[in-house]
Formats: sequence, structure tokens, C-alpha cells
Amino acid sequence: MNSPFHQSEVFNLGICGARTGDIIRRELPEALSLGGEVFLLLAGTNDMLGDAGHGVSPEEYESNMRYLISALSAAGRVMVLTIPPVAEEREYQLQPAEKWTETPTERIALGNAVIERLEKELQLPVCDIHRIFSRFDLDSFDSPLRNPANSGAVDSVHPTAEGYRMMARALYRRFQEFDWHPRRVVCLGDSITCGAYMEGQGSATGETYPAFLKRLLDGDAPAAVHFASQD
Repeated sequence: MNSPFHQSEVFNLGICGARTGDIIRRELPEALSLGGEVFLLLAGTNDMLGDAGHGVSPEEYESNMRYLISALSAAGRVMVLTIPPVAEEREYQLQPAEKWTETPTERIALGNAVIERLEKELQLPVCDIHRIFSRFDLDSFDSPLRNPANSGAVDSVHPTAEGYRMMARALYRRFQEFDWHPRRVVCLGDSITCGAYMEGQGSATGETYPAFLKRLLDGDAPAAVHFASQD
């Protein structure tokens, strides 16, 4: 892990629709078998937004996140990504407003409060994707999330190809800050990790964030430095 320039292995274990409980059952055993040096965990969108916000309580989410972080930390380094923001008007088209007792944004905030608490308590490395994406108008053509303006999609949570590229740049920048140069990276999560609707969905190829991250780890460091200030 001394040289920033090498051929890396990046594994994409993301499963569309997965909640933290699904990640524990279906992804964690494989992740631990892969011998990863760094584990990237992005989980919570489905926990917080599923069933119009009635799917998983913040307490259950925190318990599951603690379990995942503990198990992964015993095998390697762990970095958690914050839950990205949601375009509420699009979400209400998918799950009508009357079904919610808290807004989608409030639910995401509850999940990210758990991550912030774990970050402080466990000295946990975190990559704040929510902060990066929240700088944008999520209904605009330039939004990092798919929407009618940039993809013709009624979508509230899934990134565009550029959104995935932003995620990879932000992660690579965090790796630089921690002086991490891993050869094997394992990515766990839901459809955002999987790369829903993108070329290479479910892999570390094409337009998924694991794919963009692999390219940076394999030597495109100047690009990572150049774009860091933009993210």
C-alpha cells in the first residue's frame, strides 16, 4: 500500500433495493471472503425511504450499521459514505406525500445523524456525499441525481454518470487525505453502489462509482487532484 500507482482490484457487491439487514445477510459474508484492504459502505437510502419512511427505524439502522462497521473493521479499513440527498417532489411521485409522517429529507437527516454519531464515537472515516450533492439544484439538468431534466426519469435518488464520477473523486480525495493506497477495495451497498441504470451496473466497469474509483486508483491521480476542488 505504499505506491499510489498500481493495478487495483475493486469489487462491487451492491444489490438494488438492499437495506442494511440485506447487506448483513447477503453482502457481508462475500465482502469478508475477498480480503479487502478497504471496505466502502453506502447504506441507508432504502432503510430511510422504504415504505414511505416506515421501513426501518433509526435505532435499527444504527444497530445494523454498528454491526457492519465492526465486522468490516476486523478485516480491514472502513470508510462510510453519507446517505445522498433526495429530490422530494420526485419521491412524492413514487410514494405519495400522504403516506409519509416525516418528509423524505427528514428521514435522510435521521440516517445521516446516525453516521455522524458513529464517526465521532468510533473515529470512523466518512466521505460526505450528501454535502457534495446538496450543493446542486436536484431538479436541474446539472443535478448529480437522475431527473426528468437530465434523463427523462422520475427518479429521486439514483446518480447520473457524472454523479458517480463525483463520488469516486470524493472517495479518492479522502484516500489521499488518509494516505491510503489500497490494492483491493470492496464496495457494499444498495442500488447506488450497484450503479442502477448505468453502463456496467453491478460491476467495477462502465459508469458505476466503483468503476470510476478503480480508474483513479490505477493511476489517474492528476485527474483526481484537478477535480477535487470542484467536488
